[in-house]
Amino acid sequence: MANEELGKHYEATGDLNNALEAYARMRPDISTAKHIIDVGRHLISITVQRREWHMVTANLTKITGFPNSDDERGVQPFVKIMHGVALLGQEKYHEAAVSFLAAEPLVSAGYHDFVSPNDVAIYGGLLALATMDRRNLQTEVLENSSFRSYLEMEPHLRRAITQFVNGRYSACLAILESYRPEYLLDLYLQKHVPALFSQIRRKCIIQYLIPFSCVTLESMEQAFAVPGESLEDELVTMIRSGVLDARIDAIDKVRPTREPCRPCRLTIPQLVVTAPVNQRLKMQISALETAKNYEKDAADRIRRMNIAAAELEVKGPRKGSHGFDKFAGLTNNWYEEGQAAA
Repeated sequence: MANEELGKHYEATGDLNNALEAYARMRPDISTAKHIIDVGRHLISITVQRREWHMVTANLTKITGFPNSDDERGVQPFVKIMHGVALLGQEKYHEAAVSFLAAEPLVSAGYHDFVSPNDVAIYGGLLALATMDRRNLQTEVLENSSFRSYLEMEPHLRRAITQFVNGRYSACLAILESYRPEYLLDLYLQKHVPALFSQIRRKCIIQYLIPFSCVTLESMEQAFAVPGESLEDELVTMIRSGVLDARIDAIDKVRPTREPCRPCRLTIPQLVVTAPVNQRLKMQISALETAKNYEKDAADRIRRMNIAAAELEVKGPRKGSHGFDKFAGLTNNWYEEGQAAA
């Protein structure tokens, strides 16, 4: 108790180094699962304030795996949430999103001094929106029963994810941009807001271009243009970095096709042309892969049949025999010979 009170005093006065040492001295005196969890929470609080994310993960592993299922169930949300915060601090966005989405609803109000349920909804929703595709967003976020209790506390974020899944990308970005100032005030998130918003915006542009072979730059600017910035420069950056497989046709004004060009198309100022996909080649590659897999399965079946026909198959003991059936005959003969000798 003395070390705990001393550690709380040092933590309240901002002396994190002495607070960490005081909490660490509590370890030899702990014996129950509750004591281990309390000490772990103190150490995690100090390492989070010091932004030592690897130490946060190490301390989280020490408060899991208790034989008592009640203790494990009670600490599960805290472990998942703080592990997500540590991964967010290390810029491992996809792993952090998975950790937040796996968190069950908080059952103890004592955990709210680290992260509130609203924060969990914002962190998990934004990270999932930046790193997951539309199908995973539908199944792992919107239809996730455990994360739904968090997401209902931030209805605007749920609307943004729904708009993205439904293909309304400009509405999704508009919702997120309206809440950018609020996210920039968050203790753990503010550092990562520009990177996350940039990833989400790039995903929206890529998803917008997927159904089309060519799109006018004017229509894209109506959906994605930022006031005072050129969408063409952003597209050029995405194309050069390999994020977007497309090109901007600013010379011929139209994309050359097998169909004759209509006169009205010559008036289009610029086109964003996605890379063509050879459906014939794609189908042939898929057919060859299927044939190779079928040939491999057939060869394995023939090999299995030949082994069985040559009686080279090694058979294990029958289930429940524990390997004693093969000695049953020897045991009986030994017993009968002993009785005859007697």
